[in-house]
Amino acid sequence: IYPLYAVGLVMSLLIAKSQGHSPSNLLLVLQAWLMQAWPPQYTEHALNTQCWFLSCLVFYWGLFHILYRLVSNMNLPATSGTLLAVFFLPWLVVVIPVCAGLDLHWYNSHFFGHTERSVDLLVVFLKFNPLV
Repeated sequence: IYPLYAVGLVMSLLIAKSQGHSPSNLLLVLQAWLMQAWPPQYTEHALNTQCWFLSCLVFYWGLFHILYRLVSNMNLPATSGTLLAVFFLPWLVVVIPVCAGLDLHWYNSHFFGHTERSVDLLVVFLKFNPLV
């Protein structure tokens, strides 16, 4: 996968340079090492924005053996409890604002490519970061 990704990254860089757009050196390093999904202020400014998923896969591949050993040693109740917990995690995005009396659609104020406000960084983090 990486050789094709690297070719796409170089082609995107050449196209961006030809159009007068030049990403920062830090952003290029993050993308070259498939780490563009980690810092939310750079994720939506990447040359290959859709490749954030590959950045997450590197993290998941690294955790696979550890998680496999943990899950394979679980009994049925522990496995069921873990699945239930994982199932309910996304609902925290709804439950926490409701319990705090905040707007349920708090994320609608974010526009793609903007990272000036804390709500922008939080939305990008929740959408793209491997830890979420």
